[in-house]
Amino acid sequence: MSNNNSVRTILSMDTIRMSAFIVPVLVFVITTISMILFFKHYQYATWWDNWDGAVQNADRFCEAWRTDQLIRQPSNTWSNLGYFLVGLICLTLGLKDRRNKLGGAITNTHNFIVRFPIFSILIGVFSIYLFVGSYLYHASLALFFQQLDVSAMYGVVLCFIAFNLYRMIPSVGSGEQKWNTLPFILGLMLLVDVFFFVYLKSIDINITMLSLIGIAMIVHVFNNRINGYRAKHYMLFWNIAIVVLVIAFAIWILDVKDIWCTPYSFWQGHAVWHILTATSILFMYLYYRSDVENISPKSI
Repeated sequence: MSNNNSVRTILSMDTIRMSAFIVPVLVFVITTISMILFFKHYQYATWWDNWDGAVQNADRFCEAWRTDQLIRQPSNTWSNLGYFLVGLICLTLGLKDRRNKLGGAITNTHNFIVRFPIFSILIGVFSIYLFVGSYLYHASLALFFQQLDVSAMYGVVLCFIAFNLYRMIPSVGSGEQKWNTLPFILGLMLLVDVFFFVYLKSIDINITMLSLIGIAMIVHVFNNRINGYRAKHYMLFWNIAIVVLVIAFAIWILDVKDIWCTPYSFWQGHAVWHILTATSILFMYLYYRSDVENISPKSI
């Protein structure tokens, strides 16, 4: 691979030093070690006994419940660290893009997600939110943390939907009467996510998740084909993201159907689901970060 087509160039990271990742790596390592020590110290605490129990899929996961321990599903709990790492990576890139944009280092890039760092930041924040929600959900098997988990999971998908919607419709109106659609799209995204949090008991988690992923795919295709979007994609990232996501769903089904099920084993299908979906989020993000538009950047 030539210097002109290096991985850093493909990922629009020419203005970002690799040393930028020292802090997020330290945050990840220190946080992980601190959590291990904390939960080891309180291993047999019973903090969750008076919390309302989780619903729907909660009792379908294979891993046995350790009701006498603070972390009731260890493998399904600790595997969520993948979301934390992915969130830190996306958040770091978004914050660096924002600083470079404000400093004038980003002026004419043809990558949309770099031009608008808010989406990298949101994907990072929701991935970290997913880590917190899913970690505490599987640790406690409590309804409140299940609500956090599910709304965060939907939120990550909604981020990608919002990103593609904004690429399609960056503004409305004509002439001097043009309005930026970003506040409306992001506001709508957050309202939908709050709805999912509040009405978790009234919706089918599985159908809703598949529906949101389907909408994300449709919006992506519409954006790139129907609108005549001329773009050169580094398709390896897209292919990895989709293949990994399909494998993750297959393993999730094997777990809830008790086909791959050893309740007290360290290897749990749902834990693998966490790791694979975190990987899919990362490669989907890298795909959009490698997207090069053959059009002039819009002034919005």
